[in-house]
Amino acid sequence: MSKVDYGKLTINITRFLINYVVRFVFAGIVLYCCWTPLQNLGSWFSWHVILCTFGYIPLMAEALMLFIGDELWSRQVSRKSKYMVHGILISVGTVFIIVGNALVFHYISPGYHLYTAHGITGIKNYI
Repeated sequence: MSKVDYGKLTINITRFLINYVVRFVFAGIVLYCCWTPLQNLGSWFSWHVILCTFGYIPLMAEALMLFIGDELWSRQVSRKSKYMVHGILISVGTVFIIVGNALVFHYISPGYHLYTAHGITGIKNYI
């Protein structure tokens, strides 16, 4: 009869739960960031927010989380396939980000966008 190591089991369950809590947090951030722009899809700026949000948060984050050992679905995939999926996610995310930023550069603030703190870093300036 095998003995159950409850300490190891608790650690594995905790890691599994944290992994999926992070996914739900990412989903919440994406929904929060895209809710207002989705209500106003007629403007170019809405598309900038939506494309950059989807490019950075779910696609880039999933491309990085692919290599975490706690991933149930990626355990079934070979290392070579993980690299291929990683490359595809990074590429699609990069295209989304470039298109989203190009919309701002061309339609919203031509020649001005890279002079602001948000334009340089991508982080909202709340000060």
